Amino acid sequence: MDAAVGMHSHFREIGAYFAPSVAPPAGARLDVACSAIGPKSIVPQAFAAGLVTGTGHDLLRVGPVKIFTDGSAGGRTAWMSQPYLARKTCGVSCRPRYGSTKRDGYHPRAIRWRSHAIGDAAIDGRCSVLEEALAAAPEADRRHRIEHCGFLSTITSPA
Repeated sequence: MDAAVGMHSHFREIGAYFAPSVAPPAGARLDVACSAIGPKSIVPQAFAAGLVTGTGHDLLRVGPVKIFTDGSAGGRTAWMSQPYLARKTCGVSCRPRYGSTKRDGYHPRAIRWRSHAIGDAAIDGRCSVLEEALAAAPEADRRHRIEHCGFLSTITSPA
């Protein structure tokens, strides 16, 4: 399975999951994430078709929107706050301003997001976006998440 539905065959890919002839393997439940990658994002078409978080049935359901914030640790493209050793790069930021949910409009429309973030700069950025979104529209059950979280900066617990 891909990291997000729509990365290869675009919007028609999500239709294949919901085709009557397709069923998840016995005992499996699928939660498909709509790809939100740049101009090839299937999110606007999915929203227009009514395919939002929670749509589907108990074996197959539309999950969060998948946002990519940085690259990979192995490829030294995870977005870090300090340059990689022996390199003059801090990795790759895939979304300007960390992929602001304010701009994307996911949080205000009750759409969950799942964000790929490995480097500390990417993780810190997504945490800032989450704080901003929740401050603007508090919603305890939105359950956004950051996947991978490979390199964390220093975290302090609230007093």
